[in-house]
Amino acid sequence: MNRLTVLICLAAFPGACNRSFDPPAELVASAETPSGALLAPAERADAPALPSPFTVSQALGHAWRQHPGMYRARHMILARHGYQAQAALWPNPVVGGAFQEEPGKKTRGIVSLAQKFEIGGKADARVSVAAANIFLSEAELIETWSAIRAEIKEAFARAEYARLNRDLTERIAQADQEGLDLTVGLFKAGKASETQTLKLTQRAAKSKAAFAQSAFLVSDADRGLLIAIGRQPHNKTPKLVCSLDVDSPLAGQFDALLKSANATNPQLKTARAQTAVTQAQLRLARTKRWSDVTVGMSYYQTDYEMDDDGGSITVNVSAPLPIWDRNQGNIAAARQNIAATQRQRQVAALVAARQLSQLFSQRQRWQVELKSLEETIIPAATRELKLIRDAHAGGKASQLDVIKQRRELIALDLKRLELRLLAAVATIQLENITGIAAHDPNPPKK
Repeated sequence: MNRLTVLICLAAFPGACNRSFDPPAELVASAETPSGALLAPAERADAPALPSPFTVSQALGHAWRQHPGMYRARHMILARHGYQAQAALWPNPVVGGAFQEEPGKKTRGIVSLAQKFEIGGKADARVSVAAANIFLSEAELIETWSAIRAEIKEAFARAEYARLNRDLTERIAQADQEGLDLTVGLFKAGKASETQTLKLTQRAAKSKAAFAQSAFLVSDADRGLLIAIGRQPHNKTPKLVCSLDVDSPLAGQFDALLKSANATNPQLKTARAQTAVTQAQLRLARTKRWSDVTVGMSYYQTDYEMDDDGGSITVNVSAPLPIWDRNQGNIAAARQNIAATQRQRQVAALVAARQLSQLFSQRQRWQVELKSLEETIIPAATRELKLIRDAHAGGKASQLDVIKQRRELIALDLKRLELRLLAAVATIQLENITGIAAHDPNPPKK
């Protein structure tokens, strides 16, 4: 085999090795498997049962490992690591070949090989952009986890509230029904007015409806908790270990919390990462002002059938002349993107400060009201109930007075329960804003 034939075969060989990828048949849309079905998420068959009892710590660990949002965030990081590996690769060489043979004319053949060399540090700049995007993905993972963590802790608090609310509304409904039954008896005996009876009838109906509604609140809280950990709500809810006393590392006054938020707020971390990406993109845009150089070599052969085949080798170097296009438009756009992301960081800081101020103030107010209830109002109402019972035993108060005061005490317990929920939710949201999830002393086991 002569030299020209060998060179042409070598030129064609890389293309033969780099064959196109044929996707598996089960991924191809057809009449039996329409394209929409390919995009539908696969249902997990027989998802493992959750442990019972189920604690907040177990829920956080489950969500860290299996929540779809965490899966997505981790896969985005892995994908951008792939982009980083791709960014460091050299451009592929270009190989070509041509062969011409016509009757009565000389035979001609050319084999060429060209390699582009990047000038100006383009590869390093691309790697920097990819690394900045990895940093952005990691910041987005922290932001995703912080939101999921807050949602799970709030779901547990709301589940506890729903159950305690159901118990208290049932006791109120029982007290109102007891008072109504007693008043109806007095009305029949001519010792109570019809107006009094009608008022108690309305109140008993309202409290009965409130108790009936509380069952739906419990069901919704259970479904919300399952959704918060990343599971479908049709799963059976295990026995929950809930509390409205949130175990939180959050401490300090407003200035200390604001300082923590400015350092570790998830949205601010993401905004900083976006600024790093735009700065790396500016660096890459600047490298494209320099034209890449292509070095090529061609082997040219004529008079193929003669002993002296007339072969020759030609080396050439080429590069675009950067006269009109020096990537100035992309450079200007990259500068503006940096300015925009820097302002976005300022916006995120202002939003975090505003949310922090509102939640901190609300939490303080609710804690003051809760302290007043627990230390003064409820003890006084409990003492008053005892005095009324003693008066009733001495014939100086009626059974209706006892029922009324007992109902008032239960209503105060319900008010205290609502304040405990509000304070717990405010604490959890403050954790989210200050970025407690990023330095939680008890993170979930990975």
